[in-house]
Amino acid sequence: MTQSEVNLELTPGLDASGTARAAITEEFGDLGEDRLVDLRLAVASLVTNSVRAQREAPIQVHIWMNADEQVRGEVADDGSGAESLRRRQRNPNGSQLRVLDAVTSDWGTSEDLTWFVV
Repeated sequence: MTQSEVNLELTPGLDASGTARAAITEEFGDLGEDRLVDLRLAVASLVTNSVRAQREAPIQVHIWMNADEQVRGEVADDGSGAESLRRRQRNPNGSQLRVLDAVTSDWGTSEDLTWFVV
């Protein structure tokens, strides 16, 4: 498998998640159907979370495959998206956290971004 990488700057809005999913499908199409579906779901969930949390700052999406063929990603905004997930972690009844737990092998937040591994 070749080294794949996606870097996007998205305007928060209704089409942000779809734009991210399309770019991932184009770049990571040879990943295998199950992993590609998981990757698309993780990114769509995090981009949608950023759109819901704030409407001003661009959303940065960086997805890459490391040497161990793990797909890693980061979704960053002005910090609102990561903060909303940290609040939900304290009360983990939301479906979004269950989606991330189901489709990633690991995920977490830092100050202004959410990272994950598929």
